[in-house]
Amino acid sequence: QYRLTESYVGTYLVRAPKLLLLEPKLVNEVFVSAFRHFENNDASRMIDTDKDRLVSCNPFVLDGNEWRVQRGIFSPLLTSGRIRNAYINMRRICGKLCAYIDQLSASGQPYNGMDLGLRFTSENLFDCVLGIEARSFTDAPL
Repeated sequence: QYRLTESYVGTYLVRAPKLLLLEPKLVNEVFVSAFRHFENNDASRMIDTDKDRLVSCNPFVLDGNEWRVQRGIFSPLLTSGRIRNAYINMRRICGKLCAYIDQLSASGQPYNGMDLGLRFTSENLFDCVLGIEARSFTDAPL
């Protein structure tokens, strides 16, 4: 109910006060210009990064200097041009996934959700990161 009239609201997470930003321009300002004032997040305190090496690289659960290091690695990869191209590729790959599901439906074969997810993910990774077609939706993938 506050979304239309307020830029932000205050709330509580358990007993700790939290700020919830509602206006996209304000969210952008915090993430781009004023991040150093908001860099400590709750997720960084909930996850033991020493025990989970994969999560320890996730910028959404890092804070302080660790976050800055990961941001330096990922920022050059997330330019607007690269994201635009990745979006175009993902839409094309979604079309391939739909065609593959139609092919499975026509043949009466059951769907395996994990297999479909792996094929979709591998096709996206190969295409967006390596720039090659993995042929994941064919009988002869790479």
